[in-house]
Order: sequence, then C-alpha cells, then structure tokens
Amino acid sequence: MFGTLRARLTLWNTAVVLVLVALPLVGAREGLRQILVSGLDEFLEEEMADIKEEVYERSSKGEDISTWLNTKALNHPRRRLFVQLFSPSGDLLWSSAHTPREEWTQRFQSGTAGAPVVCGEYRMLRQPLDAPRLVIRIGVSTQRASRDLADFTYAVLVIGGIVLVLTPGAGYLLAGRATHPVSRLIDTAARLHPARLGERLPLSGTNDELDRLSETINGLLDRIARYLEQNRKFNANAAHELRTPLAAIRSALEVLLLRDRTADEYKEGTLVLLDEIDQLRGLVNKLLLLAEGDAGQLCPVREPTRLDRIVQTAADMFSAAAEAKGVDLYVGRLDAVTLVADPTALRQVVNNLLDNAIKYTAAGGRVVAEVKCEELSGECALRVRDNGIGITAGDLPNIFQRFYRADKSRARDRVRRGSGLGLSICQAIVEAHAGTIRLESAPGAGTAVTVRLPANDVPC
Repeated sequence: MFGTLRARLTLWNTAVVLVLVALPLVGAREGLRQILVSGLDEFLEEEMADIKEEVYERSSKGEDISTWLNTKALNHPRRRLFVQLFSPSGDLLWSSAHTPREEWTQRFQSGTAGAPVVCGEYRMLRQPLDAPRLVIRIGVSTQRASRDLADFTYAVLVIGGIVLVLTPGAGYLLAGRATHPVSRLIDTAARLHPARLGERLPLSGTNDELDRLSETINGLLDRIARYLEQNRKFNANAAHELRTPLAAIRSALEVLLLRDRTADEYKEGTLVLLDEIDQLRGLVNKLLLLAEGDAGQLCPVREPTRLDRIVQTAADMFSAAAEAKGVDLYVGRLDAVTLVADPTALRQVVNNLLDNAIKYTAAGGRVVAEVKCEELSGECALRVRDNGIGITAGDLPNIFQRFYRADKSRARDRVRRGSGLGLSICQAIVEAHAGTIRLESAPGAGTAVTVRLPANDVPC
C-alpha cells in the first residue's frame, strides 16, 4: 500500500500539514507563556515601586506600615499577593496575609536582587530599601497563569489531534483526485497493443503537466503507429518483390526439368536464372541498406571526395543509354567541390537520379546534371532535372516511400519498372551525410531533384 504514489502523497501531505500547524501552535503557546510571565513581572515591579514609596513615607512619619501592607496584599486575592520585610542580614521581620507557609519564606530566595525569580508556585521580586534599612520581598501566585497556559496547551493538543485525525483522510482524498488522471493513463497504456494503437491517452483540458505528458505520449504513439504501419507495408511489399524473382526462378527450373534439353538450352536457361538471381541479390542489398539506415548504422566511409568528378563519370557512363533512347544527357555547371563523404554511396545517389531521369524521359527529351557550390550557406547542391512525364501533385508527398511508384503506368511498363526503392535509398544516403533531398515535379513538365550536402566535415 505504501508503495503507491497515492499513499506517498498522503504521507507527505500529512507531514507537511502537521508541521505547518504544529509550528504556529507551539509558537503561540510559547508567546502566551512569555506574555503571562511578562505580565507577572510588570505587576511585581509596579507593586514594588508603590510599596517602597509608601514604606519610605510612612516610616519617615513614624506610622505603622504593617496594616497598610496587609491591606495591600488583601486587595489582590486572585493573584495572592504577599509582602515580606527582612533585615539587611536576612532575618525575617514581618509577613503579610497570603504569605505561603513554605520553608523558603523564612530566608532569602537565591538570585540577584532586583530580578524576578520563581520558587515553587510563586514568582517573587526582592529589592533593598535604604531608609529604613530593609529588604522588601513581594510575590504572586503563578497558579492562574499556569492554569491559563494549561488550558491553552490543552486546546493546542485538541487542535493537533483533530488535525492529525482529519489530515490523512483529506490527504488521501486529495491524493486520489491528483493521481486519478495518472491511473487513467496507466489503464489506457496497459490496454495498448502493437496491433491496436488507435487508442490514445485522455486529456483533461487543464493543460497541466499531466495533459502535457499525455500529449507527449500520444505523439509518441502516433509516431510508433506510423512506423509500424510503414513497416507492415514495407514487409508486405518486400515479400511481394522477393516473390516475383523467386517465382521466375522456380518457373525457369520447372521448364528445364520438363524434358531433356540440349547443352545450349540448358545454358540459355541458366543465364535466365542468373539474371533473376542478380535482380534478387540487388533487391536484397537494397533492403539491407535501408535496414541499416533505419537502425542508424548507415555510416558512410569518410574520405575526401570530388562530387563534380562523380557526376561527370556517371554522365559518361549513362551517355550510351541516353543516346539509345534518344534523350539528350547534358552536363551543366560543375563546380569543383570536395566533400568528406563516402564516394561509393554518393556514386549510387547520382546513378539512381540519372537512371530515373533517363528512364522516365521520352525520346527527344533532355536530362541536365549540375553541381553548384553555395558559399553563403556552406553547402553544395547536386541537381538533376528532366522534361519527362513528371509526377502528379497527389503522388509527390509519397514519392520517397519505399516501393512507392507514382505513375501507375510505370508499374505496368515492365521495361521501365524498378523496385520502388531508388529514391528511398537516395534519401537514406543523403541523410546519413547530414544532407537533404528535395523533389519538384509536375505532369508533362518534368522533374527536378536537388540534393544539398554540407561542404564541411560532418560527424557520422
């Protein structure tokens, strides 16, 4: 029970309330005691001054002072004031009414003359008188002050007891109200399942810390749900893409095994199998590369790399394919740019972009590749543009998704059909180099892909 947050909040609340209540009550009691003591001392000092003055005057006139002193004592029955006269040597000469019968009344009370002292249930004050040479001691009972202090102490204890009884219950209720949203969060989180991530944590609308926590967790759940959905689609698409070459391999083998064939026929069948295996291996390599990117392990080799030379080499390599299709492959501005990067990975990016541009540009079209160094931003920009068939606005947001093919006619065209992973791989490589990739396109107007990479050495 005490391991729960509600129980701990109750204990803390009870402890804090008790301390906050106890300190003022204890302070009030001590203050009352000081007030009562100060009142007694003030009364003693006033009475002592009055008695000394009266004794001096009456003695100088030769009058008897005992009657007046007795009357003085009897005028304060509630305080039980008493007066005693001592010789300078300490012998008791006279005592008034209300004088206690205790032994200490027959001698001086220890203590400095002139300062009130306590003896038993009395507070006393002793001061000398020069004429006549006497020592006057007066005292008052502290019973009334003690009773008032005891009554107040009793009230303090009663209040403390009430607080001690009520505070845990009230604290438990308040802690329950405070932790109820947490309990709802726990119950909702316990119901979540990777296959059912549609449920979200409730919001109270107070915009407090719990609401912000719920919003943060809901955002995390949204990202997890999107990731799982993408992963599900990726797995389904990967299985489909892997099934196609496997089916082709199986079909080719079944055809070869139907009957005995000549060496040339076996050779031709084997070449078909090798071609399908090459496609399968290429697809597996792409999937592994994307998996490394998802795991944050796609860390390119770091060495000085001339991006302009990579673009020029790739253009020379694709020139024959572009000429065969009737597409003009043109290399525009090539600034000399040296990056600390993985040359093999950047070569793959450039090759994918040029291959896509040529593949989806009709005869008579044009593909342009260029590299520009932007000194102000400290970046270099690789740009590949074409005037091919383009991509619709509805497909642009999904163009970097894996296995996504924007133009459905492309999927039907087996000559031009790819794996749908080219741009995803380009994006993974560019992001591993701390860069960005952006695609702009319009149907019939062509496509432009811009890759921006930092020209400085970026940690991997």
